[in-house]
Amino acid sequence: MRSHSCPSGSGRWSLSRLDFRACRGHWSGYGELQAKFRRQNAGTKDLEWLRGQLRAEFAAWLNPSSARARQGRRPEYLIVTTNARLTSVAGTGGIDQARELFAGCGNSWA
Repeated sequence: MRSHSCPSGSGRWSLSRLDFRACRGHWSGYGELQAKFRRQNAGTKDLEWLRGQLRAEFAAWLNPSSARARQGRRPEYLIVTTNARLTSVAGTGGIDQARELFAGCGNSWA
C-alpha cells in the first residue's frame, strides 16, 4: 500500500493488487482507498463539498496530461470514505446523489 498525503487533510492510498473475496463476488485488480476528511462547519454544505472533491479526483484520473494519469494507472476499484454528513432520503438524499456522480463517471472510465 502506498500513501499520498493531501493538503486538505484527505488521504489517498494505492493498492497495487487488490484481491477481495466477498459473499457476492470477487474483486481482483488495482484499487484505491480514499479518505475525504472535512472540517465541520467549514461553510459549505457537505454534499456540495464532497461532490467537488469527487469531481476533482475523477478529473485528475481522466485527464491524460495530469501527473496522476501519466505516472499511475487508473484504478479498477475506488473506495471512498468520508466524514461528510449525507442524508439518506431515498432517491434525493446525499447518499443517492453521490452514487449518481459515481455512475455518471463510469461511462467515461471505461
